Amino acid sequence: MRLYLPLPNELLHSITEYVAYAPNLPKSCFTSFESLLKCASPDLLALSVVDWQLRRICLPFIFANIKIKNDEHAKELENNLALCVRFTDTLVIGRLPALTEIGETIISRLLPQLKRLVNVGLPKCEDRTDLLKALLAHPTVALVLVDRTPSMSMCNHDLSKVTLHLATSAMAFSLTCQKYLDWGMRIKCLILDGPVGNQLEFQKFPGLKSIEVSVQFAPISILSSWLSPFLSTHLTLNELRLFNIYRPFFIHDAPPFLSPLINDYQQQGLHSSFMITELRLSKSKPVGQSSQGWYVMELCHVLGQAPGNV
Repeated sequence: MRLYLPLPNELLHSITEYVAYAPNLPKSCFTSFESLLKCASPDLLALSVVDWQLRRICLPFIFANIKIKNDEHAKELENNLALCVRFTDTLVIGRLPALTEIGETIISRLLPQLKRLVNVGLPKCEDRTDLLKALLAHPTVALVLVDRTPSMSMCNHDLSKVTLHLATSAMAFSLTCQKYLDWGMRIKCLILDGPVGNQLEFQKFPGLKSIEVSVQFAPISILSSWLSPFLSTHLTLNELRLFNIYRPFFIHDAPPFLSPLINDYQQQGLHSSFMITELRLSKSKPVGQSSQGWYVMELCHVLGQAPGNV
């Protein structure tokens, strides 16, 4: 028995879409690549059991993003194949050994039927060459997000669908990584956690979305020498994060757009105990902003009698 007045389908769809997924909060590149998934909110699951009409509206949102953690989940995928065929566009495949060869065999067998599948997360792909090949051959799959470089047996394969979730300085500038880039692999996030020198003047990372720089190894005066040219040659880049700043003299070496904040602290007599520890810039426009450009999305700082005291 209904305990509420019937609402138009269009309004129910709008409500469901609004509560469907938990909000994606700003996260570091170190966040698991499983952030590829949109996490269904508890409100969505509760809404889906109210009645048949809301269940029908909720099902596409619930089954759009699937995570297969183990063999039991692979069997559930098979049992709910009719719904997954209709709605699933994102699939994250669990890590070994929780997902065994049995589960991978089930997934490989079902892949051709998932005709809406677009995005796949595949950890430890170097040990899953057959599954990776099946995903690359899938006609609708556009992105295979991995946390490690594929096996060298993938040599000479087209890796344009493969994106490495993150690469550190040592990995990104290695000859091995360069080979994968030559085969079409992309890097989503570059973490410069060591001295860089002039390597970035010559290196290109197609498809790069985010870069994180340890200021411990790259003061702003050094960053400015390569950062602007690097940004101009990586048009897909939309996020820059500076971390490990923890140095009082950063206030004398800070980017110009931070000057008003630093001047305000100096006027209050706090400059001797003020340190910026982390800074995140993004091309994503905040609410109410219409102009294009880089915006400060997150700034962490320390105020105290001595460095390290909040």
